[in-house]
Amino acid sequence: MGTFNDKKIIDHFIEHNGYYEDDPRVIRIVEYVNNWGGTCWGVVYIQDPPIMWFRYDLETDFVHNPKVLWTCLTMTGEVLADGEVINSEDNSENGGDSR
Repeated sequence: MGTFNDKKIIDHFIEHNGYYEDDPRVIRIVEYVNNWGGTCWGVVYIQDPPIMWFRYDLETDFVHNPKVLWTCLTMTGEVLADGEVINSEDNSENGGDSR
């Protein structure tokens, strides 16, 4: 897991289906407002323990108004293959999280 505050990196992850150079694949990106009012993105990697995959989805003292921006996970926790994408704008038809 990681927290980013650079939208360019987030855009790269999305444009490249969760890949960035030789880093592990990203499987979820959650946009949220941090405790100081700034926009941040919580990034979950394929090697993160499944119990942590939805960590950024919950409101906490440091995560406010979380919104799934991009994911390649289905509702059952399966990772989609390259080329299969769940659109966060309206992914309910694809079995994704439509928040």
